[in-house]
Amino acid sequence: MSLRSRILSVMAFIAVLMIAITWILLKSLVTPGFENLEAAEAKRNLLRVEQALAAETEAIGRNANDWSKWDEMAAFATGGMAGFPTRNISAAVLRDMGVDVVFVLAANGDPIYGAMLDENGLTVGVPPSVTREILPWRSWNGAGFEGAGGDGIVMSDNGPIMLAARSIQPTNREGPVLGTLLFGRLIDEAAVAAIRRRLQLDVEFRFDLPTAEHSFDTARQVVRPPVFERREDTLTVIGDIQDIHGHHALTARVAMPRDAALAAGHAVSLAMLLMVAACGCALVILWLMLNRMIIAPVRGLTRHILSIRTAGDLGRTGLADRGDEIGALAREFDALLRRVDDLIQESETARRAAEQASRTKTQFLASMSHELRTPLNAIIGFSEIIRDAMFGASSARYQDYAEDIHSSGQHLLALINDILDYSKAEAERIELHEEAVDLPRVIAACRHLVEPLARTGEIDIVTQFVDRSVRLVWADELRLRQIILNLVTNAIKFTAPGGEVRMRVGRRADGGPEIQVVDTGIGMSPEGIAKALEPFGQIESALSRRHSGTGLGLPLAAHLVQAHGGELIIESALGWGTTIKVGLPPARLLEQRLSA
Repeated sequence: MSLRSRILSVMAFIAVLMIAITWILLKSLVTPGFENLEAAEAKRNLLRVEQALAAETEAIGRNANDWSKWDEMAAFATGGMAGFPTRNISAAVLRDMGVDVVFVLAANGDPIYGAMLDENGLTVGVPPSVTREILPWRSWNGAGFEGAGGDGIVMSDNGPIMLAARSIQPTNREGPVLGTLLFGRLIDEAAVAAIRRRLQLDVEFRFDLPTAEHSFDTARQVVRPPVFERREDTLTVIGDIQDIHGHHALTARVAMPRDAALAAGHAVSLAMLLMVAACGCALVILWLMLNRMIIAPVRGLTRHILSIRTAGDLGRTGLADRGDEIGALAREFDALLRRVDDLIQESETARRAAEQASRTKTQFLASMSHELRTPLNAIIGFSEIIRDAMFGASSARYQDYAEDIHSSGQHLLALINDILDYSKAEAERIELHEEAVDLPRVIAACRHLVEPLARTGEIDIVTQFVDRSVRLVWADELRLRQIILNLVTNAIKFTAPGGEVRMRVGRRADGGPEIQVVDTGIGMSPEGIAKALEPFGQIESALSRRHSGTGLGLPLAAHLVQAHGGELIIESALGWGTTIKVGLPPARLLEQRLSA
């Protein structure tokens, strides 16, 4: 079987599998999902019915609370004001409060007064068929009936009653409980109609009266979970509502239309069917496009790459003549390969040129140092013989000549040493001979060496020790002297007569030693700082032309500082002088090394 046939078979299998999975998901997830949403909405409606009943009971309880805290009610409950019911309790008053049953109980729980409102009017005295589930729990404990949960529903032969009970106390609510006041309302058609209007729901209530062989205590112990009845256009939830004792009191039946769920289900089913059809069509079209536009061109491009690898001819074309994206990719790929080859060749050429330049520079420096050292050593040696008059006295004029020869030779030797030191530093071949160095002594020695040059330029040299604890450092003393001398010499060189060069010793923020060379000279711009740090770079100015130099002092000092693990920082501005900071690591302090 060819590759194309295999791909076609796999895609056909995937299409069938997708259709089957989509159908299964539709039947097993989507439809039950909408049914669960319906059930959740139905449960919420059932909960709203329970909350409506609780709200009705709460309203009755507010009225009972107002009556129970009436001084006349307190007097009646304790045996006084026998005419209280006649003056205050009437059919009109009870209808206005929405109350059908009234009980007044003494503090010991004995009934004092009872009345019931029916279609015939107000009847004083409540029959046992109504009180059989109220009086057994009539002892008030401050929060509800003993054995019950407070306000709620109780059963009677006349039907369920929404009951609220409140303790009787004087108006100031001080003193012991004097009795209990109970207000109740039958859940009749009027009450049900009021709940329908409030909730805008199709709700019905059903309750079963006890038979002779079943009492209220044993007939309704079990509260069943909600039951759903689904029809084509209606969803009905049937749930039990508990009474005040936690038993089944009545059954609520709430019906709701299924229009939205059915419409959503039909829409989802239609959408899923359309999606399945679209997926099938897309797979077919994708196969055709994949075969025509990608598979075949990629195979051609693969052949082209293989030919480039085997033939090594980067200019050879394959699919580069195509006018589509594959052709553009092939052309860019060929151009990229040619560019990569050019870059490799250019890099190799540059590398060889750089190596040759480095070798040439090194050879030049080595040859130049060798060629210059020999005659300079001879000049210095003969000049010392003339100066010291080793073979007899000579005239004062020859003595002056010898001094000039000697100083010139020393100057040339110093220049050669700077060049050699910089070449070593650039090649990272500087060897440090580290030891404990007395920094104040080195500063004093450097000051002594540059004082003649400073006096010639009429410049003051100042040393300042900000932190006296910075004394012994672990460094190469010769290289440290070289760093300080280079910096101080440069500072003198670029400071006008009457200026000042200050050498300051202190600590950095990290605790490491820091040497600062501060001058009041001409200063440098940011471009000038960058140029001064380049080898053989010199800042042009009237001051610099008074002194000779190679332009290696500052770059060499920076390399020597880096060899010690430190950093050299230049802060300068034109016309405001220059501050050069040489910072060394805290480990360079001898006290730090000893404590570590």
